[in-house]
Amino acid sequence: MDFESIRVFLAVVDTGSISSAAELLYASQSTVSRKINALESEVGTPLINRAKGVRHIELTAQGEKFLQKARQIQSISMDISAMKHNEGRSFLSIAMTSLGNNLFAGFHIDFIQRHPEICLSFHMYHSSEIAKKLSDHDIDIGYISFRHNKNHIEYTKILEMPRVLVTHKNSPYDASMTLSQLPANKELYIRFDSEYELWHDHLFPGKQYLMRVSDEIQLPHFLSLPDTWAFCGLPIAQRMPMENIKYFSITGVPRHAIYQCIHDFPRSSRKKAMEIYQKELAEYIQKTFGDWS
Repeated sequence: MDFESIRVFLAVVDTGSISSAAELLYASQSTVSRKINALESEVGTPLINRAKGVRHIELTAQGEKFLQKARQIQSISMDISAMKHNEGRSFLSIAMTSLGNNLFAGFHIDFIQRHPEICLSFHMYHSSEIAKKLSDHDIDIGYISFRHNKNHIEYTKILEMPRVLVTHKNSPYDASMTLSQLPANKELYIRFDSEYELWHDHLFPGKQYLMRVSDEIQLPHFLSLPDTWAFCGLPIAQRMPMENIKYFSITGVPRHAIYQCIHDFPRSSRKKAMEIYQKELAEYIQKTFGDWS
């Protein structure tokens, strides 16, 4: 059994169709189908349900079992390929959103000084990109704001932080206000996650907001617009330029969760480094943000 057939099988599973896998692999659909057929012949059982009219592939019961083995083989293959480059060091690829990067910057500075034997690689992506890259083994650990329906990813909530209202120091808003008193047409809206969106749309229906921004880092610039306001995580508000910005808590605003996600089949050569990193980050979170829990 050659690894190329397994790689094709995983591409079909991850993309959801023969045609999408062919596009990803820069191959023809007939080549992909031929590889899958050969793999099924070698395994001795159908792996994919080819029911008529089904556009998105479905694995058979044996296909689901084989998928777990294929993921393990993929992980081992990546470890073997990397062995000649390791030179005695451990490598760990971490991906975060801009929020996670702000929250844990101090931890990472200390970590790389304590552990010169572990080389960290940092990436910043949107939550959905992180889930995809983790599923593809492009990263080892991800930190995201909400869960995605990706196979073979384990999610653990590691932190819940308060959200506060942030606005320009000259705005008319103060801590005595209620949610119903906020003018919807002055909001700078951030879609944090689907649960938050449901809460927000119930309170402020019809997309009345002034504008939508992609993340909290953009807020200070746009808060200079007259009477604008936004909800954001407390640690981000605390890092904004206080000469121009004020923030305060308002009752009823949902908290913001941060999830740690890892693959069900992490690369074996990186497990020890992952365990060290996860343990020390948990200790840092408890020490730094323990008052929020």
